[in-house]
Parts: sequence; structure tokens; C-alpha cells
Amino acid sequence: MHVHLRTGFIWISGKYMSVKALSSVFDPEKYSDDDLEYIKTVLGSMSARTIWRGFYSANNYSMPSGLIRTGAHIEYWYGEDEKDARKWDIKYVREKFPEVLIRENKGQDHAEFFTLHPEEFCAEIISLVQGANQ
Repeated sequence: MHVHLRTGFIWISGKYMSVKALSSVFDPEKYSDDDLEYIKTVLGSMSARTIWRGFYSANNYSMPSGLIRTGAHIEYWYGEDEKDARKWDIKYVREKFPEVLIRENKGQDHAEFFTLHPEEFCAEIISLVQGANQ
């Protein structure tokens, strides 16, 4: 929980940070000044309460004890650079859903696949959906 609180605090603080300060939180090799300006604009348009609620709800939920098998194709994607932070999640998914394809995105951190590579991400999603419909 300590890591989650720290991360939530960083997101709320990002609302008030300069672009230069944001570059100390986001990898400048991956995020341009334009990207950071956009992040600042988006965070600045939300209240601290909205940012916290979005963050908190995404990181604090209970899984049902009885899971239903649907036969659906499921993939769990995570960034290579967040592997340690996702250890518990990956273990849980492997135990509860042994048929799930676990996919590590090399050289990426949390959410970087769709934030930094949106066209590639969308192509993957479209491919998965089209494959499921055949």
C-alpha cells in the first residue's frame, strides 16, 4: 500500500508541477517536452479528488472468490520495467487463470505501451478482437 500511496501522491502533485519538475518523474528519454506539457494540461484540468479517485479505484478492488471460466482469450500485458511491482499480480493471474497469455513489453514501464505507442497498441487490440471474432 505504501508504494500505491506514493504513486497516488505523485499523480496529484503532477497537477501542480512545472514541466521541468515532471521530467524528473517521467523518463525524459521516453517523454518529450510536448508529452509532459500535455500531461500537465490533463492533470491541471482535473481536481485532486478526481485524480485520487481514479488512481485509488484502479489499484484497490477485490476479485471474486469464485471465478467463472468463459473460454475467452485473455492476455495480461505489463512493462518489463514494472515487473517487480507486478510480481504479486502476475502470480495471482497465473494461479487463477492458467490459460492466460502473460506478455511482457520489453523496455517499457507501466502503461507505456498505449501512452507512448498508441498506434501499435491499437493494432494489437484490433488484431485480438478480430481474431476472437473468427
